[in-house]
Amino acid sequence: MTANLQHSPNRLTRWQPWRCLEWLALWVCLGVGGCAGTFSPAEDDTVLESLKEINLEAMTLFASLAAGVRSDSFSARAQDYTVLVGKVDAVALLAGARLAPVKSLSEDVQQLLSQRGAAPAQTDTAISPSAYALQKISQTLSKMRDIDRRAGLGPLEARAFKAQTSIYLDQAITYEKFLQR
Repeated sequence: MTANLQHSPNRLTRWQPWRCLEWLALWVCLGVGGCAGTFSPAEDDTVLESLKEINLEAMTLFASLAAGVRSDSFSARAQDYTVLVGKVDAVALLAGARLAPVKSLSEDVQQLLSQRGAAPAQTDTAISPSAYALQKISQTLSKMRDIDRRAGLGPLEARAFKAQTSIYLDQAITYEKFLQR
């Protein structure tokens, strides 16, 4: 037992370069292995839940406009437009704050949309497809609000604005659900 104690200090005090390399290799492996590479922006339940709310509120507004409305009753709808456009802009900001998707992810979403017979999403990868779609929804609702204020909306105009908004909502919701896969 005393012989082992005498040899232990000598073994520990000798410099062993391969031990340093072993520790370095272990730390590198743990550091690199612990990094998870992502190829798409992180999904955000807040964006998807907000999109569901926007969808419900927009379809409710469109239902109230379906028979056509006159401009003299615009003041009764003005607050609905304001709230809806504000929510759309806020969610567009959240969705746009994420990293842009890689090209392969955008291609997968395009393929999924075309399989469902839906209109393809925008192909500019500078921003996420949902942020782009939300910007287009905001523009559509703002234009509809301005026309409604100035001249009212006929049933055909209301259906046209609903169709355009529905296309962009479908693209945004599809993309956000795709991120959850």
